[in-house]
Amino acid sequence: MRWIVSAGILSLELSNGNVAVPSARQIYQAEFTGKTSIDDIEVTIRPSQDIPELSISKYPLDLFILINPPKAEISLPATCSVLGIRNEKRIRIDNFSVEMPDHILQGNTWYPLVRDSVQEIEEIILKNGMSSPGVLSLKQYLDLIKHHSESLIIEDQEAIHHIGAEPTVVTPSQLFVGKLYPYQRNGYNWLTAISQEELGCILADEMGLGKTVQIIALLCDEKTAGKGSSLILAPATILENCYA
Repeated sequence: MRWIVSAGILSLELSNGNVAVPSARQIYQAEFTGKTSIDDIEVTIRPSQDIPELSISKYPLDLFILINPPKAEISLPATCSVLGIRNEKRIRIDNFSVEMPDHILQGNTWYPLVRDSVQEIEEIILKNGMSSPGVLSLKQYLDLIKHHSESLIIEDQEAIHHIGAEPTVVTPSQLFVGKLYPYQRNGYNWLTAISQEELGCILADEMGLGKTVQIIALLCDEKTAGKGSSLILAPATILENCYA
């Protein structure tokens, strides 16, 4: 048997050709005590013996989720990534996933991970509807920055309230028979983007600029998409527009 790196993970190739992924504890024991037991097989060779260029850290990485707010001025969406920090050194973990073992290889250095820390990061990712770190939808971004956890780091606090790029331009469904002016179409595009994220918002145009027609255009889209009924709370004076 021998220690190998398989799919970016420190593993053990057994005598029968199978590849086992030991736990961080087993790898630590093999390296620093000279033996461990894996699948009831005693292992007496150290990982660094089979892979001389490999450095084995005794100390685990502290894991955090780094949130990069949207960049409004250059139309970039929000993103998140997983950071490992050891002695103030930041190590970006590009291959983090909810199925990873409790240890990681970064370059030629192996680090153990604290299982509770890994589980907390996994729970935050899954709770926000993600399978792995990366580009965030608006809803995921807003949910993340509201999450109270010491495992979150926001890269740019001053940009935290930016909501990113302009929404995609969309065309109202055929149910809508009205006409939207350019500024109304901008509002409708935003309403559509917010609706697709399953979020709520306030359309704060001045009186008389056509908020009702923008809402009607959105409701036509909702109807076409087969969504449920919508409850409208409004002055009686605008009901005629909704019946038209």
